Amino acid sequence: MHKEVYRYLRSKGYKCEINEKDECVYCNCIISKKDITFKIVFPNEFPAKYVEIFIDDDSKKGILIPHIYKGGKLCLYDEDESNPNTIFYKEEVENTIQRAIKLIDDSINLRNLEDFRKEIVTRWEQNAKIKADVIFQPINSPKILYAAGGKTYLVIAETKKKLSDYIKYTKGIDADINIKKVLYIPLDDIELILPPRDINDIVKRMDETKYGKFYYNYVASNTEDPIIIISQIINTERILLGIRQPSIKSSLVKINNKTIKSILIFQKDKEVKRIKFNNFTRKRIFTRGGDGKITENKNIVVVGCGSIGSMLTKAIIDVGISSTISLIDNDILNSENIGRHVCGASEVGLYKTTAMRNEILRHYPDTELVLINKDINDILENDIDILNRNDYIFIVVGNITIEKKIISLLEDGKIIKPTIIMWVEPYLIAGHAIICRKKIDKNTINSILDSSENFKISVLKESWKYLKSESGCQSAYAPYSGFEAQQFINSFIDTFNKNFIEKKIQGNYIYTKIGRIKWARKNKMKIAADWIAKNDRYEKFVRIDNNEDI
Repeated sequence: MHKEVYRYLRSKGYKCEINEKDECVYCNCIISKKDITFKIVFPNEFPAKYVEIFIDDDSKKGILIPHIYKGGKLCLYDEDESNPNTIFYKEEVENTIQRAIKLIDDSINLRNLEDFRKEIVTRWEQNAKIKADVIFQPINSPKILYAAGGKTYLVIAETKKKLSDYIKYTKGIDADINIKKVLYIPLDDIELILPPRDINDIVKRMDETKYGKFYYNYVASNTEDPIIIISQIINTERILLGIRQPSIKSSLVKINNKTIKSILIFQKDKEVKRIKFNNFTRKRIFTRGGDGKITENKNIVVVGCGSIGSMLTKAIIDVGISSTISLIDNDILNSENIGRHVCGASEVGLYKTTAMRNEILRHYPDTELVLINKDINDILENDIDILNRNDYIFIVVGNITIEKKIISLLEDGKIIKPTIIMWVEPYLIAGHAIICRKKIDKNTINSILDSSENFKISVLKESWKYLKSESGCQSAYAPYSGFEAQQFINSFIDTFNKNFIEKKIQGNYIYTKIGRIKWARKNKMKIAADWIAKNDRYEKFVRIDNNEDI
């Protein structure tokens, strides 16, 4: 097909030559009085893929060209957003050449300098010699960060704890690490067009910014391979760029704040190494790897880290409500738990809180987790402030006695923060949540408890008959699958987020999510009259402090 394209281009007046051996076409163009040669390469998938156009070193000499890959390949299309015309493929090649001509013409005449700024990250990373995992949300003032690693790989975090936790829980290295300081500087008062090549480039930029003093003070005190992270706002997002300078040495004068600039100028030709970042900050993960929604960062406590509690904690982080969570549980993760738990076999034998921390930090390193391995009864009796210092309290213990005690404390005003009590029925025929956003009144109590102070909220009649127990003195448990648990948790968190976090509605509510109720009917399970005609996955969300349906 390249021969057909060659003949077509010649017929259109392009000066072309064909290379039979490489099956490519060379096209010579005069652009703004410059002699430019394009190499047109036909991918194996052509015409289902666009031709690739390269510019040689002689042609691009002295021209600042954005949208160019290493090796001279021009970036002319976003192939995720457009597809070539496979019928009029010869005309499509001509269109591609015209795009290349316009790019070079704009570059020669300096009409696309702003494009350099927009693609600064791509250019920076093309020749980066170092990779770094970073856990730091950039701010608009200088800050000292912390790093560990070697010559080609680093971990950088805003605190020593986040640094050591990341290395421990994601890399499996539980040992003392050599930590060094890193300087972060926002360069909002200058524009970066091209990546720096040497110390001279860095010094020039630092002299242009109001934060230059921070830079000189830092390198004077951190002469061994100093690491500098800078940020710029590109398309409303603050992006991170990093460099590692060569070690600063001087045998003539002592290195200090007064002499450092002269020493750097003397070593100005030394090459700097650029750093390519894997950004694990919460905002970056949700912006680039999600829909960009981070609702709020609420302080949340989850009491109970079993199956439902573990999935709930993960869902809270997934939806963007919080990355600051306290976990309360004094139970150990056993092998029989992992079939319906966020944590797996590698965490068996650990406290469930510890297992959860390990698992979550492996997935979301930019998370603050507080582990409290205490009995909830002890906390309710002696240290209830552990609950009250949070924005939301989730009770996921599956224990009626504790749940009733929580309701009593809410009624008495001893628990003062919004509280959610959650539990599931056997086979997850239904899952429930009581959401108390204000002090419990008589309507709320009457909706939850009967005259004998037993829970009214149940889909199955005599649900205790469907519990299971193993041999010996082991306690009974409710059978249900991890899949059904995820269905319930995801549906509830979606409802909770939309109503309580986004809309900020007030009042007390009951949420119920039906599971596979058709299966329950088929297997002759006893179902309460209010629910017997409902379909699988039915949801009910009712206000109970004044009996208003939502």
